[in-house]
Amino acid sequence: MYISKLIVNNFRNFNHFNVPLGQRVFLTGPNGCGKSNFLEILRLLSDISNNGLKGSVNRRGRMHFIRNISMDQNAVTSIEIHLSEEESDTVWKYAIGINSQSSLTYEKVWKNNIQLLNRPDENDLKDPLRLTQTYLEQSAANSDFRPISQFFEQIQYFHIIPQIIRYPSDFVKNDSSEILNENHFLKQMACIPYDIRMNHIERIEQILSIVIPNVQSFTYVEDHYSKPHLKIKDISDNEFYENQFSDGMLRMIGLIWSVLQENTVLLLEEPELSLNTGILSKLPSLMYRFQQHKKQKQQIILSTHSYDLLLDEGIAPEDVLLFTPDKTGTTVQPLSAHNEIMKLIEAGIPLSDVLLPYTASPDIHKLELVR
Repeated sequence: MYISKLIVNNFRNFNHFNVPLGQRVFLTGPNGCGKSNFLEILRLLSDISNNGLKGSVNRRGRMHFIRNISMDQNAVTSIEIHLSEEESDTVWKYAIGINSQSSLTYEKVWKNNIQLLNRPDENDLKDPLRLTQTYLEQSAANSDFRPISQFFEQIQYFHIIPQIIRYPSDFVKNDSSEILNENHFLKQMACIPYDIRMNHIERIEQILSIVIPNVQSFTYVEDHYSKPHLKIKDISDNEFYENQFSDGMLRMIGLIWSVLQENTVLLLEEPELSLNTGILSKLPSLMYRFQQHKKQKQQIILSTHSYDLLLDEGIAPEDVLLFTPDKTGTTVQPLSAHNEIMKLIEAGIPLSDVLLPYTASPDIHKLELVR
C-alpha cells in the first residue's frame, strides 16, 4: 500500500494543494517554500495514529502553528489522503478536518468509494467532547479501517543529527528526549532481531567499503552496559567508534539503515547533507533497488536542494513535486503539470538543469551587493 494522492487545505504555508504521489517522490524548490511542512503533514497523521489528536496538535504548539496564518483564523485545516494497494484495485480514503480549537469538524473513511465512517455522528453531537479524539487512534473504533491506522503508524521520518549520535547524553540533559529518540538509530538497531540487524550491517559495510576506500570492516557491538555502538576498522587495523565518525559517515550509515527498514513510508529530509557529489548521483538508483527487494514495497518521499541527486536519469517528471512560493502561500505541482518545464525536458535538457532556476531565489544575484 502507498500514498497515491494527498489533498490539503490550510496547513502552514499551504492554502491548498491536490497532488498525486508515486512510489518515490522528490520535493524541490527554494529555501523556506514548505518542503519540510509537506513532510510534516504525513508526520502529523502518523503521530495522531500513534499518540492521539490532542497530544499531536499540542506538540506542534496548537493549531495556531499548524494552520496557515494568512487565512481566516476560523478556517478548518483539512487533510485527505488516498492509499492504493498494489496487489489489488483497492483504494482507501481517509479525510480529517480540524478546527482552531483542535477538535474534529469531520472524520471520514471510504473503501473503494463505499463510505465506512462519517463523523460527526449522533453520539458526537450528543457529546462534543468525543470530537477531541479520532477513531483513527482508537483500536476499539477503527476495526473497519485498521489497515489505514497501521499504515500511518509505520511512517518513519529520518533526518539524522550527527551530534545526537555522538553525544546523546547532552541532549537528554537539555530535555530533548523526543529529538533524541527520533534521531538515535542505534536504539533502533538494538531493538530488531539479530539476524535482520546483521544482514543490514553487512549491506552497510559493503556500501561503506565502496564509498570510503580505507574502511576494512563495519560492525555493531554492545558495551558492558548493553549500550549499542558502531565500530569501524580501517585498512591499518585502527578502530573507531561512532563518536569519532564524521558527519558524512554518520549520515550515510543512518540513511542506508533507514532505507533498509520495512516501513510503509520513509520521509527523508535533505539526505544530501554532508555527502559528496559522487554518492548523491547514485543515491536515487540505490534506493530504488532496495525498494524492489522488500516484502512490502517502501514509498520514499524526500526533500532536496541537490543538483547532483537529481542528475539520476531514472527520475521522471512525475516523480518530482515543485514548490513555488508567493505572497499568499506555496503552490505544489508535479513537474509534468508545468508546460514550460516539460518542453525543455522533451528538448533533451537534463531535469536537474531545468530545475535550477526554480529552486533558487529570484533575487540571489543581490547577494553580490551585500557589504
